[in-house]
Amino acid sequence: MVWIPTTSGTGSEVTSFSVITDKKNNIKYPLADYELTPDVAIIDPQFVQSLPKSLVADCGMDVLTHAIEAYVANSRCPFTDGIALEAIRLIGQYLERAVKDGTDMEARTNMCWAQYMGGLAFSNAGLGMVHAMAHQLGGFYDTPHGVANAILLPYVMKYNLPSCPERYADVAQAFGFDVSKLTKTQAAYAAILYIEELEKTIGIPKLSDTAFKPADVEELSKNAMKDTGMPENPRKATVEDVEKVFLNAYFA
Repeated sequence: MVWIPTTSGTGSEVTSFSVITDKKNNIKYPLADYELTPDVAIIDPQFVQSLPKSLVADCGMDVLTHAIEAYVANSRCPFTDGIALEAIRLIGQYLERAVKDGTDMEARTNMCWAQYMGGLAFSNAGLGMVHAMAHQLGGFYDTPHGVANAILLPYVMKYNLPSCPERYADVAQAFGFDVSKLTKTQAAYAAILYIEELEKTIGIPKLSDTAFKPADVEELSKNAMKDTGMPENPRKATVEDVEKVFLNAYFA
């Protein structure tokens, strides 16, 4: 089984994960089995060169979410920490360039590396609340996965911050910030603000620009609590907590 990725996003070519969409019940959920891991993966930036800018942006934010969630996941380890941080560093340097110019092969190549490392990181450390919530937006409204992750990422980081400020401070440092004179919390907020500005620059929509309806928030949140990402989230959440994060993103 040989896989050749045609986006710089999911990292599926190095993971044991797939995602199933249940159209009858409007639920999107992950499936994990080592039989899904390919024998050979060919990662060539030429295969992503023709992607439209919106897909480069969406998939790039999916990579970033993989790396950040893996870095703070409860099952993280030194191996996943190292490759997650390097993926974050590469995304900070090259995602905006890749979105602006599809022929920038340096940027494309390094986003392929980021995708690969992000896939290895989350397949070994796990994901978290961002993915648990994003799967519901995808299943319920068919929101593109990368868009859903991008929209929710800063808001879940704000929710998680009390449990892992030092980890998010490391994310800020990976983005290139000098955090030597900042507290861990201040550095963590610098990372969050950077992500919010990056999303504006590369054209990520707001939750209010999607099909999301506040009236659905209770059902979406209950389903998110059942997702396999929730146990790995660094801060435990209730249904009410998830509802607040959805609504904070919507009314922002």
